Amino acid sequence: MASANKFIKRMTTKDTYLLGEDVLPANSLLYQKFTVLNELNNIKINGKRISVPLKQELYNNLFKKNSTVTTNKLKSYLKENYKLINVEIKGLSDEKKFNSGLTTYNKLKNLKIFDQQIDNPNYNKDFERIIEWSTIFEDKAIYKEKLKTIDWLSDRQIDKLSKIRMQGWGQLSKKLLSQLTDNNGQTIIEQLWDSQNNFMQIVNQADFKDAIAVANQNLLVNTSVEDILNEAYTSPANKKAIRQVVKVVDDIVKAASGKVPKQIAIEFTRDADDKAKISQTRANKLRKVYKELSNELASETIRNELERVAKDQKLLKDKYYLYFMQLGRDAYTGEPIDIDELEQYDIDHILPQSFIKDDSLENRVLVKKAVNNGKSDNVPVKLYGNRMAADLGMTIRHMWEKWKDQGLITKTKYNNLIIDPDKINKYESSGFIHRQLVETSQIIKLVSTILQSKYPDTEIIVVKARYNHYLRKHLNLYKSREVNDYHHAIDAYLSAICGNLLYQVYPYLRPFFVYGQYKKFSSDPKKEKIIYDKTRKYNFISQIFENKGNDIISLETKKKVFDK
Repeated sequence: MASANKFIKRMTTKDTYLLGEDVLPANSLLYQKFTVLNELNNIKINGKRISVPLKQELYNNLFKKNSTVTTNKLKSYLKENYKLINVEIKGLSDEKKFNSGLTTYNKLKNLKIFDQQIDNPNYNKDFERIIEWSTIFEDKAIYKEKLKTIDWLSDRQIDKLSKIRMQGWGQLSKKLLSQLTDNNGQTIIEQLWDSQNNFMQIVNQADFKDAIAVANQNLLVNTSVEDILNEAYTSPANKKAIRQVVKVVDDIVKAASGKVPKQIAIEFTRDADDKAKISQTRANKLRKVYKELSNELASETIRNELERVAKDQKLLKDKYYLYFMQLGRDAYTGEPIDIDELEQYDIDHILPQSFIKDDSLENRVLVKKAVNNGKSDNVPVKLYGNRMAADLGMTIRHMWEKWKDQGLITKTKYNNLIIDPDKINKYESSGFIHRQLVETSQIIKLVSTILQSKYPDTEIIVVKARYNHYLRKHLNLYKSREVNDYHHAIDAYLSAICGNLLYQVYPYLRPFFVYGQYKKFSSDPKKEKIIYDKTRKYNFISQIFENKGNDIISLETKKKVFDK
């Protein structure tokens, strides 16, 4: 029994946020409550976010009575109980139903043998143990023996439960969802119930960021790096890379006669994937989206073109990929594009480089050269948003919205298309700063946590890879992987330069890129507002070099900190 338990637990993944914490079973009552509330908090009903009272009502009256909740069920409920004539539901990844549900709760309730216990919180802990055992033990005899250790279970209940086999694991732990608290004493699951925030909004609040960092640091105090890596939720390749990072830093400290670095700059470069793999991923994504589209939106011709281009691996070229993501239309005029004349089209940056340094597909569209030349540094929503899209009977802005709803473009890309930099609000400013300065990868968080525990007085500065790339281009530094490994040394040097530039020029933005400082910043709403209000350009490294003269000035002290 102990061996079976240990064997399964070794194979399950760990929490993506808390080091070494076991994840909950996918059928856990707590985990399913989390998935349902998180999905509910993402929806809009008739253009408005769902209110807290309505969400709680739907949870109790729909989800606790149906294992699967379809959009039709939800619409019928709202029409019947709120006398709504038309109901439009947005924000679901599947237009027909919710992907999450209280399947375990409904399954146990429908057995008709837990009427006294299923809604009684005093029995919750035992139900969670039952679900975990069912997930772990395939052997029915072992499972039955475990069930007998719960003294209130009758023979009939044990017999019924032993016939139920549950499978699969979630991604988060009980500790993360129901034990860490914010300054008001609320857990993540309680916030999901009492607010309109989804999980990502809650877990990125300063209180929870701090609580996660503290929990991870406390674990590291009495645990070796190797033990942490054995328990960490990351790939063997990443674990190997982290071991190398720690060895390099230890070696530098040793070479400096034990002197600990004041700062460590980290930059995470994702290796260029195999080209065929990128092409295949793009093709599969497009096929999946096109499968859901009607023939009216995606004709037989464009579907056949997709298969032909995918076969020739042309989707590696961004022009072809954007062509299909835009349903073969110019993003600013809506006019159909001839796939054989793509050389007459440009890839345009939606938000200009002077505003933000973003070369990702989230900030690029395919447009006719003449249209692109006329745009200059303006933004699409001002120039084209209210114009009519060719032969579609809708405005260009409405066409973009359709693309978003159909899964052709992401919400981020849609927001880039409709944003006016002159009328940017605090929330939008926050999003731009985060995307430019905050590294979200788990490996960087893991490295930062480990290094901070080994060197508590050292500042860990996280640098986005795009800034190294900009400096390489600006300084005309060549990069050849074929000649030798010299480019690694240059990248490391540029990471230190970028980290130092950001640190010196933008001291007020340090909480975004210095590990562990975000809490200090967000606990002062006045300071937070000033920063968001005064930040109007988000190309943080490139704008330093675009200013005239050789002096690089700190934006806070107004003193010279570098010479170009």
